[in-house]
Amino acid sequence: MSEISELYIIVFGSIGWLLTIYFGFYRFRQYQWAKRKVQYDLFTKINQSSYSLFLRATTLSGIKNKNGKIQAKRHGVLIKYVENINEKVFLMRGQMVSPEIGSFWINGILNELRVLAQQDESFLSELRGILDREVIVNYPLSSLLETAENGGDVSPQTVESLYTKLTQ
Repeated sequence: MSEISELYIIVFGSIGWLLTIYFGFYRFRQYQWAKRKVQYDLFTKINQSSYSLFLRATTLSGIKNKNGKIQAKRHGVLIKYVENINEKVFLMRGQMVSPEIGSFWINGILNELRVLAQQDESFLSELRGILDREVIVNYPLSSLLETAENGGDVSPQTVESLYTKLTQ
């Protein structure tokens, strides 16, 4: 009789242990999924915001009117654009995004800066002035501006060196 009760204890203990392992892995998978979902939502929100600011900046830079209202609106959009870049750099520095996403963002920022500089020659100097005067947290964004001023195609090595410079 005691042999049977010991066998029941072993069987029930092993079933409990297997259930614990199964649900532990299930919970871990849920955690991984939720973490990836939050990162994807953040990535999507930042990219949509960046795209919207880029479109506003290109639209306003095409207007050559020296109206004070338009200039103030353009200045406000450029400040938001710099804040968006700072947000991306903050996330890269905190290693909250993967290096691949960081490289994607840097490449996108450089392409946007080149397009905006081609539309308006004074764009990069105005952006540099905003960086000097009005940005509270100034990461080394001047390296991004210098690379955009140089123009040409951006190699993966350039993007990688900018990523390491911005994340240090």
